[in-house]
Amino acid sequence: RIWARHGQHAASAVAGFELRSGEVRGNLRLQLREGVPLTGVVRTANGQPIAGVQVDLGDGLILTTDDRGVFDAGFRRGRQQLVLRGPGLIPRMIEVELGDAARDLDVTLEPAEGRFEGRVVDGNGQPIADVEVELRPLDGLSPSLITWTDERGLYEFDQLAPGAVELGFVHGAYVPAESRASVDERAGLAHEIVLDTGWSAAVLVRSVGRGESIAHVELIAGHVNTTTDKQGLATLARLVGARVEVEVRADGWVGQTLVLRDDGTGRVNVTIELA
Repeated sequence: RIWARHGQHAASAVAGFELRSGEVRGNLRLQLREGVPLTGVVRTANGQPIAGVQVDLGDGLILTTDDRGVFDAGFRRGRQQLVLRGPGLIPRMIEVELGDAARDLDVTLEPAEGRFEGRVVDGNGQPIADVEVELRPLDGLSPSLITWTDERGLYEFDQLAPGAVELGFVHGAYVPAESRASVDERAGLAHEIVLDTGWSAAVLVRSVGRGESIAHVELIAGHVNTTTDKQGLATLARLVGARVEVEVRADGWVGQTLVLRDDGTGRVNVTIELA
């Protein structure tokens, strides 16, 4: 994407195209347009200016308010969509239609006082440490946040905007999990999730007829992806559900898809023959 800006004009339209390696694109014409000044000030609810607020104009330009809470977006035209974000503040989106007159916005941001606590345990109710927890707000404005559980399996997020969030849990020894919840500044330890170790499959891949081991065979089962070693062996770990569909792919061999079933032991053995 390429576009042009100038202090006394509105930006040009954005030109988008693809370039291959070594390709040269010439004679590109960008036309600056007439516009009106767009400025603003960001304040707290009691009228105090807020410095350091990011103002994202959605076209690649991101401004930051100064010590007076002021930002200057230059000359612009048409419908503008601004997203304002600041540490410890609830983000806000402002839409404004620019006409023939300059616009000076006065925006109020509220403090983000939401918090969220949770606990991660295994199937026996024992806490799991070092689980990566990602919190993804669903408001379309707030950034995702990441933290890790402590030795008690506890984690915490604060300075959140209230509303619905999506949570993701990842640990190398357990099946990844996701859940949805709501942020409330009055909520305490209200969210507990149990991670499952799942079951595993020990796989041997060999050739039809001669029975020779095949290395570098890719095995894909949902979120699990592994490759056979020189002996044609691989393990699919942290499988979920009573049955899983496995896709088998290897250069020079006919691929196939098969279904593996959990036999209740937690670990099954299977041999796959490729032609």
